[in-house]
Amino acid sequence: MPTVAFAGGWAGEAAAHAGVVLPLAHDLERWGDTRAWDGTVGLVQPTIRPLHGAPSLDELLAWLAGGAPPGLAALRALHPLGPDDEALAHGVVADTAEAPLPAPDPARLAAGAPPRPPCARHRSRCRCSPRSSPGRARRTTPWLQELPDPVTQLTWGNAAVLSPRTAEAGGVAEGDVVRVAVGGAEVTLPARVLPLCPDGVVALTLGYGRTGPSVAAGVGTDVRPLAAPLGAAATVTPTGRRQQLPLGQRNARRDGYEVALDRDVASVSDAELADRRDDPPSAYAHPAEPQGSPQWGMTIDLDVCTGCGACVVACQAENNVPTVGPVQVALGRRMHWMRVDRYLAEVDGASHATFQPMLCQQCEHAPCEYVCPTWAAVHSPDGLNEQVYNRCIGTRFCANNCPYEARRFNWFHFSADVPPLQQLQLNPDVTVRDRGVMEKCTFCVQRIRTRDQDAPTSLVHTACERACPTAAITFGDLTDPDAAVTRRRTDRRAYRELEELGTRPRVSYLAVRGPGEPA
Repeated sequence: MPTVAFAGGWAGEAAAHAGVVLPLAHDLERWGDTRAWDGTVGLVQPTIRPLHGAPSLDELLAWLAGGAPPGLAALRALHPLGPDDEALAHGVVADTAEAPLPAPDPARLAAGAPPRPPCARHRSRCRCSPRSSPGRARRTTPWLQELPDPVTQLTWGNAAVLSPRTAEAGGVAEGDVVRVAVGGAEVTLPARVLPLCPDGVVALTLGYGRTGPSVAAGVGTDVRPLAAPLGAAATVTPTGRRQQLPLGQRNARRDGYEVALDRDVASVSDAELADRRDDPPSAYAHPAEPQGSPQWGMTIDLDVCTGCGACVVACQAENNVPTVGPVQVALGRRMHWMRVDRYLAEVDGASHATFQPMLCQQCEHAPCEYVCPTWAAVHSPDGLNEQVYNRCIGTRFCANNCPYEARRFNWFHFSADVPPLQQLQLNPDVTVRDRGVMEKCTFCVQRIRTRDQDAPTSLVHTACERACPTAAITFGDLTDPDAAVTRRRTDRRAYRELEELGTRPRVSYLAVRGPGEPA
């Protein structure tokens, strides 16, 4: 009987069927090579020292093929790295591009597409979650399990997504546990009612229902039995049970406030937009106006924000923000210092979503600072709302007084049981907070304080700014007239959130462009 071997960085479901389990090095520990879309050879280089000495997949395959020099020596034997390892410095091997492949013929692709099956009562549609794609080890990361889905705002699991009209016709309410059947297969999972879902469709998310030894074990429902054929007839039947959904955001209404401005900006007068940039009269009296340089600020362009949540995870990794689990999320106790709110609007009878990253606005007239009895919330000379943890006694007055709901209370000591190996991922420049203190964004103050004072302020970047794939977030010195953040702050689309309260936020948003607004 042949021996079945499993090689990987973590032991999942496949490892349980193997007779031999071989550990592999993490991608950050290995040497290797890859090719770009044009054929250029790229060099994979380690960023940390090996923790346990496990081989990489390349080294394992080379050993099975008869032996080869490990790591860097194999690269030197395979690729001309040039004098003084020039290729290692640039990360690519010069002059290795290949001729591009011919573009596919659209007519041949269309001719080969299978016909769509006829629509019955419902059509099933399975999609991959942006935070837990099937076949990827990253779904075992608690950061991604607790990151809300940009559309459903669901964490720690999946649901059957229905439109309000479809749910009403089937007698289904949000949170009802329903039985979804396609052909001879069926699964049971909670229902999520969402206007963004088309009528007559039940949308399901792949990548859940894991059984391997990981944080994802038992989270959500495996809907792979319903994944084929695409668009097949489906039935949705209530079971009579209910389940509380751990949603990252429960209220998607604006409640009379014009937050996440997504009107046709071309139809809004310059005076109205200017009013949302000016400083209205305020009852707050700041003890000392910020003076000197730098003065830090941020702008976020809502027109290009896709709601992906990369900024949320980057902030969590940078600032040692703990995960709290589905029970605490359902109670509203998420610890994320940054969140991406999703607001719904209806245009021409169709619903659409607008995403707005929300973090501490670093108000110059900060409501949190006036109510703190221990002076834990203080203002810095460069315009930051700082949080002094060892002064905080957990009154939560500051959170109650924050109109942006951007402060988090550490209810439990979530970091108490972190294994020693996982402690290596913590940022040593950021305090690991104990229970009973308030936490919030401080514009990655550790990066600001450790910067070279002689270096230009344009070299300072927050974690969320670096991670944003669409460059929606811009951070910099507001006293620098040539800084990108200053130019964006004076853009016609720029406005400040809840500016009528007189808090004078340091974060400005750029409104969503309308059809008549040029890019």
